[in-house]
Amino acid sequence: MPLAVYLALQNDPAAAIALSLVLLAVSIAVLAALRDRWMTAS
Repeated sequence: MPLAVYLALQNDPAAAIALSLVLLAVSIAVLAALRDRWMTAS
C-alpha cells in the first residue's frame, strides 16, 4: 500500500492523498481493535 501511494504521487496527487487516508483509517481501526488487548495485558 505505501508503494501504491508513492506511485500515485508521481501521476495523480489527489489519488495519493485518497490512498493515504485509506491507509490511515485502516491503521487507526487496527489500533482501536487491539487497544483492549494492550490495556488488559498489564
